[in-house]
Amino acid sequence: MLRSRQDQKTAGLRELLVGTSFPYIMLLVFALVSAPSCLAFESRFYPAFPKRDPLHNKVFSTLAKASLTIECVGQDAIDVYIGNYCKERDSYEPIYFTKNQIHLFLKKQKDKRLLAVWFLKPIMNMKKERIQQILNDYKAFFAEFGYERVLILGAAASGVYVVYDSEQAKK
Repeated sequence: MLRSRQDQKTAGLRELLVGTSFPYIMLLVFALVSAPSCLAFESRFYPAFPKRDPLHNKVFSTLAKASLTIECVGQDAIDVYIGNYCKERDSYEPIYFTKNQIHLFLKKQKDKRLLAVWFLKPIMNMKKERIQQILNDYKAFFAEFGYERVLILGAAASGVYVVYDSEQAKK
């Protein structure tokens, strides 16, 4: 029995949609598209060794998707990776800015999905109360710019601290 062309197209589409691989492919695509924005990190230390925390790699894969990454070495010393490159020493010499100096730079950024902020050792080696003061100060400062997510990380030799994740704060 011959089918019309429309019946053949409909049967082919039905076979694709009901076939075994299509739902799995759609589930995979959905997972890949939504994964970076769904995973919120609890504020704690994620060790790299002696036993690596399974979420350690997820922290760094999320960090790799950041719209902008900056480093803070003090209350008002911010490195936005604008500095001098020294060929003789093959090194980067950072220029540190104050919050007032980078205000317009952060405000004019087009992509505001994820701002990653590193608190380097000068901050992380302070007393917990002082770190909390600096964190509160930076959270208030970054809130002005409309980033969807702000992830503040603390540098450590043996892993990474998640100091603050705005996704976790929303929950």
